[in-house]
Amino acid sequence: MSEPSGRRALRRSVSALDVGLLVAALAVIVGTAAKHDFSLPDWNTFSIVALASVPVLIRYGMVIESAAGALRASTAPAVLFAYDLDHPLVFLPVWAVVVLLSHLVLFDTGRSIGRGSIEVLGGATMVAVSRSIDTVLWPVDRAVTAAVVYTLTLVTLELLRVGVRHIDRVVGGVRRADAGLAFGGLVLACCVVAMLREAYTHDPHLITGLLGAACLATFVVGQILLARLQASVRGVDALAAAGQAMPWPADQIENTLAGFARSAIRAQDARTQPSSGSGPGQLSIALHEHGYLVVERVRGDLPFTRADARLLSALAGLSDTSRAHALKEEQLRHQATTDDLTGLPTYPHFRQRVERLGNARGGQRRIVVVFLDLDGLEPLDTELGHLDTDLVLSALGTRLRTGLPENVEMCRFGGDEFILLTVLDSDAAVEELDARVRSLVEEPQAIGDQVMQVSASLGVAASRDPHELIDAVIRRAESAMRAARDARPRVQAEAQSEVIARLLSDDGFAVVLQPLVAAKSGELEAVEALVRVEDQVFGRLSPVLVVGSAQRSSLLDEVTEVVARRAIDAVRQVEALVGRRITLLVNIEFAQLRSDSGLLATLRELVRIHGIELVLEVSERAFEDWTDDHRATAEELRDAGIGLAIDDYGAGYATYSLLTQWPWDLVKIDRDIVATDTPAGRRLLVHVTDLLVDLGFPVVAEGVEDAEQRAFASGSGVWLLQGWAVARPLTSEALLERLRAGTSF
Repeated sequence: MSEPSGRRALRRSVSALDVGLLVAALAVIVGTAAKHDFSLPDWNTFSIVALASVPVLIRYGMVIESAAGALRASTAPAVLFAYDLDHPLVFLPVWAVVVLLSHLVLFDTGRSIGRGSIEVLGGATMVAVSRSIDTVLWPVDRAVTAAVVYTLTLVTLELLRVGVRHIDRVVGGVRRADAGLAFGGLVLACCVVAMLREAYTHDPHLITGLLGAACLATFVVGQILLARLQASVRGVDALAAAGQAMPWPADQIENTLAGFARSAIRAQDARTQPSSGSGPGQLSIALHEHGYLVVERVRGDLPFTRADARLLSALAGLSDTSRAHALKEEQLRHQATTDDLTGLPTYPHFRQRVERLGNARGGQRRIVVVFLDLDGLEPLDTELGHLDTDLVLSALGTRLRTGLPENVEMCRFGGDEFILLTVLDSDAAVEELDARVRSLVEEPQAIGDQVMQVSASLGVAASRDPHELIDAVIRRAESAMRAARDARPRVQAEAQSEVIARLLSDDGFAVVLQPLVAAKSGELEAVEALVRVEDQVFGRLSPVLVVGSAQRSSLLDEVTEVVARRAIDAVRQVEALVGRRITLLVNIEFAQLRSDSGLLATLRELVRIHGIELVLEVSERAFEDWTDDHRATAEELRDAGIGLAIDDYGAGYATYSLLTQWPWDLVKIDRDIVATDTPAGRRLLVHVTDLLVDLGFPVVAEGVEDAEQRAFASGSGVWLLQGWAVARPLTSEALLERLRAGTSF
C-alpha cells in the first residue's frame, strides 16, 4: 500500500522547517565551537565511551508513534553529563556533530535532518538550563531538570514540524505507555550518567574511568533490551486488538491485516501481493491461497526478528480465519437467498428485493410482473428422469439471468414456475419483454442425447397504482398465466442424431461470411465462414448447439464439409469480383485433426480443384496434446495448401508451448482481450500482439465492436481486424453487393 496522500503532503509542507532547524543546529555547533576557539575537549576513558554510545542510543531509542510517524526519543543527550558541566562546553559541538551524522547515516534523509536537528537543539537547551541549577540534590537535580527541558524542547519542535492544526491528532494518538517509558528512561539515563561523571570527577583514576565506562556500556545494553521489550508489548497489544476485532469485515480483510501488521511491528509499509518481497528491509509471510503479506521498514530501522515473523504469522492466521468465516457466511447467505438449481433468487429473497420498487410507479411508469409456468414438464420428468429435467430448469435459469436486462428482478417460485418483475414506461416495452421471455424459454437445447424445446404459459400483469400491493400484482399475473395455460404438453424432444441427419438431408445449413480486413489499409483480406441453421421442427438453432450435437452424433465431419463447400462457392464469386485471392477461414474441432479423416481428404481435393486459400481455425479452448500424428496431419495439409490457425487465443490457457507446436498461419486474439477498456487490459493486448509478432505469426484481433477498439487494436500492431465495427456477418449476396458498391470497410 502506498503512503496516504495526506501524510505525503504533510511531509512536503514541513521540509522548509526542517531546513530551518538544521540551520539552527549548525549555528549552535559553530557558535559554541567558535566561543571556545574551536578547541577539542580533554578526552578521557569515560567521555570516549560516552561519545561512542551516542549512535547506538539513537539507533535503539524509545519509539513514540505520532501522526508524523515514529518519533525516536533517544537517551543520547544523557551522555552530555559525561563532561563536567562546570567547564566550558567544548564537548557539545563534537557531540552535536556525532548526533547529526548518526541520523543521516542510520535513517531516511528526508526525516533525519529534522529529527537530528531537534535532538541537537534539545541537547543544547538542556545543557544551558542545567548549568544554572545548584541545589542540595546536586547532581541529580541537574539530571532531572535536563530530562524535563530536553523532553519539552523535543515535543515543542516536533509539534511545530507537524503543524498546529494536527496537534490534537498527534497528542491523541500517542501511547501513554510509550511516552512514559521514554521519559522515564531519559531521566534514569541522565541520573546514572551524571553520577558516574561525578564519581570520576572526584577520583579521576583509570580504574574509576573504566568502571564508569563499563557501567555506561551496561546501560546501553539495557537500553537495547528495553527497546525490544517495548516492541514486544506493542506487538502483543496489536495482536490482542486484532483478536478482539475478529471476524474482520469480509471486504476489508487485506486492509485490516496491513493495518495491524504496521502497528504490531512498527513497519513503514504493509501490503498483500501475489509474490514475496525480496527487497532490503522487507519481511514476507505466506498467506493461505492469498499471496504474501509483505512488510517494510525504512533504511536504518531495526532489523526484523524471529519474534516479528511469529507475530505476523499469527496475524496472517487471523486473516485466514476471517476469510474462511466470510466464505462460510457467503455460502450460507447464498444458500438462503439463491436457488441451487437455477441460480435465481429464492422467492422470499426476491420479495425483499422488489419491495423497494413499490414507489417506482406513477404516470406512464408501471410495475410489470411476468408469471411463467413451463408446459408439460411433469410428463417429461416421468419420461426422462429427474436429472435431465433439472438440466432443463438449470439451462432456463442461465438464459434468464444472462438474456434479460439487469433491471429485471426474477426468481424461481417453485417447481417449474418463475416470476419476473421490472419497471417499464410503455406498452411496447411490455410486449418486448413478453416476446423476449418467450424466445429465451423456447430456445432449443441439447439434453442428454436429444434436442429439446419447451414452451411456457405466461401471465402478464401491470400496475401504475402506487397503493396496490406487489403481492396483488403477482396474484393477477398468476391468474393470467393459469387462464392462458393449455392442458396439452408442449415439450418437443428428438434425438440429436435425427435432428442433424434431417438438417443434412433438408438443406438446413446456410453460410454467412464475416470479413477480415487489413488494419492499416482497410482492404478485404479474408472471410470467415459462419453457419446459420433453420430447422423445420425447432426453428432457428444455435450454431453452438448444432456443432455440439453433430459432434456427439459423429456427424461433425459431414456438417463441416457442407459448410466448407458452400463457403468455397461464395469465396470464388468474391475473388472473381475483386480480382485477387481472398483467404477462407473455416472452423473445425481439434478432434477432427486426424490422419484418417475423410473430411480433410475432401478439403485437400476441393483446394486442388478450386485453387483457393483455405485456413482451418482450431479454438484454443479445445486444444489437447499436440502429438506426432497431429504434426504429420498438419504437414499433409500444408503440402496441399491448407493452413492452420489458432482461434480464441487467450480464452483458454494461452500457453506458450501451443505457439511453438506449429508455424501457424494466423493467431486470432480472443475478443475478451480485444474488448477490454482498462489500462491493464490495453497493455495486455499490446504485449500479446508484440509476442506473437516477434514469433512471426500474423495476428488477428477478433470481436472488434466499436470505433475505439478498432483504433486501439490497429495501433497495437495486429494485421487483420474482425468484428461488428468492421463488418457484420453477411450473406454472399450481401457481401458481393457491398463490394460492387465500393463501400469501404
